[in-house]
Amino acid sequence: MFAEGKAPETYEIQVMIDTMFIAVCTSMVFLMQAGFALLEVGSVQMKNAKSILIKNLLDGSVGSIAWWSFGYGIAFGGSGDDNPNGIIGTSGFFLNGSSGELTREWNAYIVWAFQWAFATTSATIVSGCVAERMNPSSYLIFSGFITGFFYPVIVHWVWNEHGWLSQMGFFDFAGCAPVHMVGGISGFIGAYMLGPRTGRFDLDGKANPMPAHNMVLSTLGCLILWFGWYGFNCGSVQSLANGGALVVGKVFICTTLAAASGGLVTYGIETYITGIKDLPPLINGVLAGLVSITSCADSVDTWASIIIGGIGALIYSGGSRAVIANQIDDPLHAFALHGLCGFWGVIAVGIFCEPDSGHAGLLYGNYQQLGYQFLGAWVTVVWSILTSYICFYLIDICVGIRVTLNDEKVGMDEAHHGGSAYPDFVKKKGAPIQDVVIVMTDVETPRDLWK
Repeated sequence: MFAEGKAPETYEIQVMIDTMFIAVCTSMVFLMQAGFALLEVGSVQMKNAKSILIKNLLDGSVGSIAWWSFGYGIAFGGSGDDNPNGIIGTSGFFLNGSSGELTREWNAYIVWAFQWAFATTSATIVSGCVAERMNPSSYLIFSGFITGFFYPVIVHWVWNEHGWLSQMGFFDFAGCAPVHMVGGISGFIGAYMLGPRTGRFDLDGKANPMPAHNMVLSTLGCLILWFGWYGFNCGSVQSLANGGALVVGKVFICTTLAAASGGLVTYGIETYITGIKDLPPLINGVLAGLVSITSCADSVDTWASIIIGGIGALIYSGGSRAVIANQIDDPLHAFALHGLCGFWGVIAVGIFCEPDSGHAGLLYGNYQQLGYQFLGAWVTVVWSILTSYICFYLIDICVGIRVTLNDEKVGMDEAHHGGSAYPDFVKKKGAPIQDVVIVMTDVETPRDLWK
């Protein structure tokens, strides 16, 4: 990397520091895979727990190969120096032409790694929408397509320097459109085409509860996701130089406040509506706030992040009810959380961003930015619907996307994966029957009885 006997130049030291910073953030983002796995496995029925874990591990593996082979080139590859286009990258496939040497701008390898972690996150979001009834093989095929093509095209439009949305003025700091909208909307289309889980809705359309089997795992998953989000958002600053370190601190605070606001608002709303102080709304409210701030965590004041997170919570609460009312079965409310809150996050850029960010929002007199954001959001919606519908349709014709009724009844674990994720003693209902002696006494406390 350096000439023998020669000290590194200043820019080389700075790039090395930034590389280490991005490497740490990449690791935090990848840890979100564990968060999604725990959140999802705790939110489904026990008989499908192993299936969820296998699916999350495999979509990360499939996504890694897809991103290396085609996704990165489509997203960040050039299209010829003489005539670059803003539609799709046409070079850099299989990392050909990329150099591991440090330059004054970046280390190409660490950029690949950071963006890989984002790409696999988008694919994992789909898993929650189609849980408990999608053919595992079909899911893996779709996972390869979303990571290798659907997601990278939006990334090229939004984050590539030649991307047409980027050139126009559209701004998305850390991926509300490419990551959350693409994942959430694609998952929604999958849930729609699969149909609801057997027994989820009555003939009259009334929703029957299918309770989560382990809220401890779901809560731990939420906390891991919250932790990973700091890598997601802070890492998107990309460099600690030239004031970047200060921006990282601001991003951290805005991310925290949005998550807190989202959790509190949803918890309050659901307590008021249902009269139950329940855990799932609190978990999803935190995630709604985190998704909502993702597009603008570097560009809004701290007070705005509280509002953005709170509005995201309202959107999640209303959106999840609307999905159920239309008899669409989304077990983890992933469409409301990622699709709708992602849309809101994109729009929030055009309202709240400060002038010194370079893309001032409506509150500061710039209505054009709001127009760019609406255009980018709706383009992402249309792209995600078209690509995912065509893909699910073709997979259904060729392989079939839904498991059989019997597989669904006995559970994916027994039908496809060799048995339950839990030891037999966990599945037994209650302790073995023993002789019970009932003692009638006039003692006042258990301690007196033992005496």
